[in-house]
Formats: sequence, C-alpha cells, structure tokens
Amino acid sequence: MMVCVKLREIRFPELADSTRDVETEARILLAWLKKGDYWYYIDGETQMNIPGRLLQLLPKIKDESLRSEIEVQLKKS
Repeated sequence: MMVCVKLREIRFPELADSTRDVETEARILLAWLKKGDYWYYIDGETQMNIPGRLLQLLPKIKDESLRSEIEVQLKKS
C-alpha cells in the first residue's frame, strides 16, 4: 500500500457520500498516522494533511470505537 501511495496511485474522493465511505477513509488515514505519516496526495500533486482530514471526518463517523481511537491518536500526534 505504501508503494501505491508513494507512486500517487491511491487517492481519496474529495467528498465521501456514505458513512461507510467516511469510516473506511478514516481507518486508512488512522493506520497511516499510526505509522508516522502526516501527508498524502489527493490528486497526484496536492498534499492533504492526515490529522486535518481526520478532524474533518470526525463529526461524520458513527462508530464510537473508531471515533475514540482517532481522538486518542490525534492527541498523541
């Protein structure tokens, strides 16, 4: 997966439509943040800040355990 990110082949949509999409994106970003990554590319050139994006997604996440895990990780970083 990291190779795909470095090659800029993985991109997230600007707007996630469903709760499932939001939570999937949040889980992936959380995994990257735990590894120490703080940026990813959204269109091959524009960098997106992982903690900032997680903060944007947080109000849309309905899974309480995921919300808690994100909050803890954001406090650590």
